[in-house]
Formats: sequence, structure tokens, C-alpha cells
Amino acid sequence: MGIWPKREFLNPDKWLRNFPAEYREIAVYLLDAYIYYDDNLLDELMIGAFDELARLVAIGEKTAGERNRKWNDFKNTAIFTLPEGEEPSASDSGYYMCRKARDLCGIDQASLMAPSVALTHFSESRRPIVFIDDFLCTGAQFLTTWTVPRGHKGSESSFEKIYQENTDRKIYYLTLFAFEEGVNHTQRAFPFVKIVYMHYLDKNDSLNSQNSRHIPSSALPTFKIKMEELGITLGISGNDLWGNAEIASSIALQHCEPDVAVTLYSHCPVGWSALNSRLGGAKK
Repeated sequence: MGIWPKREFLNPDKWLRNFPAEYREIAVYLLDAYIYYDDNLLDELMIGAFDELARLVAIGEKTAGERNRKWNDFKNTAIFTLPEGEEPSASDSGYYMCRKARDLCGIDQASLMAPSVALTHFSESRRPIVFIDDFLCTGAQFLTTWTVPRGHKGSESSFEKIYQENTDRKIYYLTLFAFEEGVNHTQRAFPFVKIVYMHYLDKNDSLNSQNSRHIPSSALPTFKIKMEELGITLGISGNDLWGNAEIASSIALQHCEPDVAVTLYSHCPVGWSALNSRLGGAKK
């Protein structure tokens, strides 16, 4: 599903031939569930997400002119940053999404900040803040970003501590894909955070669900057994087989597959033809 690139980049026939005959059926189910978003589709999702953010910001304004003014005021004053995990990296996909926000949605480069810089600006003003990402998976990444202290004015502080000193400000999490677990976790832990997303994925979007909408119900018991058998054969442990938190997603992007995706999509041992050769086993 999705707009697939040339076969030199995404070749399902070669990928299916990786699987021994007894596992070919589950490979077909995996391929049928695979949802690929190229950069053009991601661009449309990013524009749509910012349109939804603008609508949310301007709620209560009566005319188009008033709504536009409210959005422009917000866009010109807000801090835009990204959630980071416990091991921040320059390759974090949040930076990629921030660049798209700049190029597609008119967010000024000066308003786009790494979390450590954003923390300083957050402490010095009452500006609203928007965390931008492609996936809200389990909510753990935002939890880390919000609560873990980092260097600040010669000492350490956190977004959480600064917010508690002045709760009269707006916090947004803008993402393209939001999984049920991540939304629920974030809303329970941080009810003041407004989550903006384009696609919501519930537990039945998981390939590991007893009621997965991607696998025929009659095939589900055999599918799970065969998946776990193949995982053992390939040296992939149970938890790793189904992705982070066993969310077992089938979504892939042109630039990455999320760590909540089923590992077989990105698994690429010696002699194995990658499904997405642009990634060659790369995960977010």
C-alpha cells in the first residue's frame, strides 16, 4: 500500500524469496500489510498536521482573518523543537521533521531549536512550545525529553520543572502517526499536552493483535506461531520480533522504519535481500 518507488529501492519479489517455502505464506501477509509512505506523502501529512495545529490554535476566532492573525502570531512566537530519547542523535527523525516544518509550513529557522536550546528559551519566556516528530509510539521518548534534567544556565533543569513554575502556557505534540499506547500514556502523564496527529493507530492495527485488521482471522493463530518460529531461526528474540513494546506496526517511511515496526521488514542478514534497499535494515 502507498506509492512505492522503483523496484531497485523496494523490491517485494526479491524479499519474498528470502523466506523458506514453509514461511512464504506469512511473508505474503506481512507484505500485504506493509504501508509505505514516500516523501511526497509525508509532505502532505506534514502540511495537514500544521493545518490541524492552526485550527486548534485559532479555535474561538470568528472570521478567517482573525484565525489567520491568531495563527501567524502563534507561528512567529512559538518554540519548535523535537522529542529526544535517552541517547540523542543528530540522525533522530525529529530533526528531519523539523526541516520539513521549515520548508513546507513556513516555520522560521530561528524558531526551530534543539531541545537543550529550546529549554533555555522556554525558561525565559511564556512562549508556547511545539514538539515535532513523525511517530508518537509509546510516549517514552517524550517522557524522557520532558522530565530528564539537562544543562541549563550552568546547572541542570528540565521542561517539567520549568513548566511547574508557570503552568500558564501552551504545550503541543505534533506528530504524523500516533499509536494508541503512546497517546494514552502521554495524556495520562501529561494531560496539559495537546496532541495533534494525522493518523491514529489502535491496538488492532498491530500485527500481533488477536484481532489484527491486517491478518485474516482464520490465519492469525498460524501466523503468530510461524512468525515466532522464524524469529528463532533468524536469531530474533520474542520482544524484538514484534518491535519496540511489541506494537508490531507495518508502517515504513522513505527515510526510516520506526522501531515499533515488525523487525522482519528491516532485518537484513548476509545473503538477505532487503525489502527497502534505501534503508538496508535501518530503524528509527
